[in-house]
Amino acid sequence: MKKLLLAFIFGIFLISFASAYLTHTQNTSLNLVVTSNNATSCNLSTVTYPDGSTLILNQIMSKNGQAFNITLNNNNYSQLGTTCHYIVCTDGVQLEAGSSCWDITGNGKDNPDGIVIVLFSLCFLIIMGFLIYELIVGIGHFASLDLDIVDVAKSIGIYFALIALYELGQFYLGNPDFSNWIVIFMKVGAFTNVIVPLVGFTISITVGSLKKKTLDFGMQRTYRRNKYAKI
Repeated sequence: MKKLLLAFIFGIFLISFASAYLTHTQNTSLNLVVTSNNATSCNLSTVTYPDGSTLILNQIMSKNGQAFNITLNNNNYSQLGTTCHYIVCTDGVQLEAGSSCWDITGNGKDNPDGIVIVLFSLCFLIIMGFLIYELIVGIGHFASLDLDIVDVAKSIGIYFALIALYELGQFYLGNPDFSNWIVIFMKVGAFTNVIVPLVGFTISITVGSLKKKTLDFGMQRTYRRNKYAKI
């Protein structure tokens, strides 16, 4: 299972991505730049969002040499998907219209292929399975007061694997829903797979050792009584 998990994570690095447009990070401002050899002015007329709605702007773009630019605030890029900017330029006589479209993603990178999503989903399920397994085993050792450092290390190690998956997801997926779910499990796991094992280990080496000493002392007394009784 552990080798399978490592293979999945390693395989994610080998996947290539493809996108039709330039990409931009969700909820961040965009400096839109166009160039024209002959235009004397350019105007950003409208912005069309992924849900099909359109914002009418008709704002003049700043001119710097042959480049025209305008900065749009982050509120314009809250939706995931393709956002298109429609621009009209003129040289004083003729008008030229065009568009600049951007794929808005959670991390500003190209949308991942389906195989990447499948790999991340499988890794998530495997890690969750290990987390639950280590939790059950840890509770059993906790109840027996024999939770050792190896059990604690395994539990915390799996938890750090979940953190690693979260970081990889931020970089490769950029999916807010996936990240939000992992954050929830990270918060729960911090208690069930980090705090609980550490507390259990501490109690095991204190109360457990004291209990063992008491038991050994009682066995010695019983042995001495039996020995004297035979004499």
